[in-house]
Amino acid sequence: MYLDYVESIFDEIDQAKTERDITQGFLDLLANYKILSFKIERGSMLWRARKISSTRYNKISELLYPPTEYVRYGRLNDIGEQVLYTSLRQETALAEISAKAGDLIQIAGFRIQPDKELMISTIGDFAHIQKTGRSRLFGSDPELAITKMLNDTPREIAKAFIYTDKFLAYTLANVNASQEDYLRTRTLGKLIYQRAPTNGIAFPSVKDKDGYNIFFNKSSSDEYLQNVCSFVVRINKERRYGMMDFEIIESVMDLQDDGTFIWDDASTPTSFGIYNLTQSEHKTALIHKDDPNGLLTLIHGK
Repeated sequence: MYLDYVESIFDEIDQAKTERDITQGFLDLLANYKILSFKIERGSMLWRARKISSTRYNKISELLYPPTEYVRYGRLNDIGEQVLYTSLRQETALAEISAKAGDLIQIAGFRIQPDKELMISTIGDFAHIQKTGRSRLFGSDPELAITKMLNDTPREIAKAFIYTDKFLAYTLANVNASQEDYLRTRTLGKLIYQRAPTNGIAFPSVKDKDGYNIFFNKSSSDEYLQNVCSFVVRINKERRYGMMDFEIIESVMDLQDDGTFIWDDASTPTSFGIYNLTQSEHKTALIHKDDPNGLLTLIHGK
């Protein structure tokens, strides 16, 4: 009964032609669905990549939001809406821009501002948590709270809940969404922002099978994110299964107050620099500067 009901709403959403009808379909689903949100703090690194020609970007602002007149419909944004799409892994960021052998790519890394935390909503994680006890995106299910919630729910209702979760995740990551100017994904994204206490939306990457992206509107990005690195890589070779060989050819060593990059003079940097560190992070960086796990220690404090 419950599965048939939610499946009928799936069909209504898939067949709807107007934003109004699509919105109503999603509202019907979300009325009996809980949007899952997690807190993330400074111990996370988010990545953004942009293709360049021979001229690198020299200000962080050039790697953030394109001018409004150039912004087209995106998976979660309207025309002219300045937003920031980031990835949890460098490889995912490269896949999202369809990086190819020979490309020059400038990558920027971001962390949460010191002493701040933000809420990220994710769709499609309930089924995985029920099976494994872990979120694909954020790791453990604290005190098994989500697993217990699902187990305490009547079986047929819980199955419909999981079914809805899968449908919403499929919708967000639909590879054909661009053919309708992302109408369904944009509509769903707006409703998530309205119904959940969230600063960003995490969704599966379309181009990297196991990757995840996180979307921020401009106000959340400006308030919570801090640029901590930028470097240029050359893609040397595309490998199987989404692997890429790339090398760092230039790296930023610091950032001026106006957001202008200060580039490292080294002709062939072997790693990228990290800046905008707190005093304690700077001490940690000095202690672990020759440690191959130094970056992990710096970012995660472990």
